[in-house]
Amino acid sequence: MRKRKAKLGIVAVGSPDEVTFTIDKQPPVGGWTPDALLEAHGMDPSAWVVTNVKAVGNQWGDREDPNEQVKLVCSARPVRIGPLIRPPDLTDWKPIPKPKPRKKGKGNDPLRAVVISDHHAPRNEKTFHRLFVQWLRDHQPDIIHVNGDLLDFPSVSRHRTEDDFNHDVNECLAAGYRILRDYRDACPNASISYLRGNHSERLRHYLHDNAPELKDVRPGGDPDEIPWHNLRRLLWLDELHVDYTDEPWEQAKKTLGRRLTARHGFSTSPNAGKIILDKLSGSTIQGHDHRFWMQLRTRHTGDVDDPIEVRLAMSVGCACEIPGGLNYVNGGEPDWQNAAAAVDIYADDDFYCSPILYVPGRMLCREGRYS
Repeated sequence: MRKRKAKLGIVAVGSPDEVTFTIDKQPPVGGWTPDALLEAHGMDPSAWVVTNVKAVGNQWGDREDPNEQVKLVCSARPVRIGPLIRPPDLTDWKPIPKPKPRKKGKGNDPLRAVVISDHHAPRNEKTFHRLFVQWLRDHQPDIIHVNGDLLDFPSVSRHRTEDDFNHDVNECLAAGYRILRDYRDACPNASISYLRGNHSERLRHYLHDNAPELKDVRPGGDPDEIPWHNLRRLLWLDELHVDYTDEPWEQAKKTLGRRLTARHGFSTSPNAGKIILDKLSGSTIQGHDHRFWMQLRTRHTGDVDDPIEVRLAMSVGCACEIPGGLNYVNGGEPDWQNAAAAVDIYADDDFYCSPILYVPGRMLCREGRYS
């Protein structure tokens, strides 16, 4: 009878996303199936997926009666178990009429816009949100622009999640939808626009990396339909009459006036204003770095009729919780500011920006103080 050496153990462990182990014991009745391989090593088949199996033969000792061994080298990755992605519940939804936005006025009658960014829902600053919505109701701006990172999506990011910062995709969608719905309820005729930002790209990147076969799934297989995972569908943007810029966050921009655009973020450098003014033409409002600042630059054009050009670079701060740094800032004490910007845009494309600042318990703006 040939001798057999039974052995069962992990021989190599890779990244947290994959484990490799070797089995060299007798197969069970029915042979080695993927589930049987996992069960033989004490692993739950519902929690792991076998990705590769190869057989390696070995023999040693007496040539006439050798010891023989057949090893199965098996690799497996964990199944990421989570709730199905679903749009927020519209049980209490009542269809709203299409807004009637005001067009540019004449002379000194400007359009009033407000730019707010980086809510990171559901980690948005709740009191700031409540006071900001009250400001919207009181002053009825013509344009509300949400300048990226409305949603945080920590559970599908590359950062390790902690108990207080592990919100799943559906929590983020529900909170982001509620924010946009509050804005629409407060300003039924405002033109509301929204672009993604790098955090909101996390869902798309996760899908492309882990289930690329699903990225182009569309209702009914209709190529003209919006893909199921598109934020336009998941946040009910058409129903809220929100104009969505469906472009990668680095290139996406909102034109507020001929001389002024808004982008989610061009730079997080301490010298971001200089970088923006060096690389972009016109004036630019950004978010992304969660700080509030403004920088101006004067250029002498040599034009007799228009000898001086003044351009602006501005960051509008953030609408998210600051303590804890969203779990990715070392030390959890970031130099961020809760803020937004009010912008008057005149018919000839002149514009004027002023801050809306939130400090704990109160919001300060040129119209007064909300608390």
